[in-house]
Amino acid sequence: MKKTRMALKPYLDKITEHCRTLSKKELTDVIISLAKDATTSSRVQFLKKIGKSRIEHIVSNKYRRAYARAAQVLGSLAEAYTAMEQKNKAVKILHKYYNEKYNRFSAFRREVKAVVKDSDLLKNLGFLK
Repeated sequence: MKKTRMALKPYLDKITEHCRTLSKKELTDVIISLAKDATTSSRVQFLKKIGKSRIEHIVSNKYRRAYARAAQVLGSLAEAYTAMEQKNKAVKILHKYYNEKYNRFSAFRREVKAVVKDSDLLKNLGFLK
């Protein structure tokens, strides 16, 4: 595994250097065009892997100013499951972070509630009753 990383390092450095020159919109367009080539399940797996670690990092370290971002990531993951017609997984992941893992973080829960209420896909799941 280490050899693979070393072999890719010059390419990754070049990509990183190039991405620094892009605006946020240009970088988003690049990511979206790359995502179009991936299967839906691989997109969700990517979002799940990156999203869960991001949510846990923000909330566990009590970065209160970033709770809204963490809630948006959670909402995006739940929306991805809903769009793939896996509503039970969407409810399950919302329940995990809202009612189990971070049930004592009222500020984070407030942000999650706002994201769910603002999402056309999520508000009809019956998650918030």
